[in-house]
Amino acid sequence: HYKGTHVLPLTMEGRVVVGDEGQNGLYASSVLDAEKDRIYIKVANLSDHKQSITLVLKGLKEISEGKVITFHSENLDAENTLDEPNLITPIQQAVHVGGNSISTMIAAKSFNVFVITK
Repeated sequence: HYKGTHVLPLTMEGRVVVGDEGQNGLYASSVLDAEKDRIYIKVANLSDHKQSITLVLKGLKEISEGKVITFHSENLDAENTLDEPNLITPIQQAVHVGGNSISTMIAAKSFNVFVITK
């Protein structure tokens, strides 16, 4: 899901977001889905604490709407099984959009998919 049609550059202080020193356990990527006119930004927070992030979409004057789908578990090895099919379930919520940016908190040990409508 959310694979898009074109890869978009995504950086943190001028560097790709791959959990390097100073990136606080964050990993991220971004794609454009030209067919649906949406942008998908995926952010994984592998750290033990929630983090405040701001996503700035340069080149866009204004974002129409946004939502985030979050997968979270305290145990990074957790997985859904036949015995526990709902151990990890997606939680969807709207995110506050201001112009061309989104500021939000992401949970510790979470994977987040931001769906942005241009």
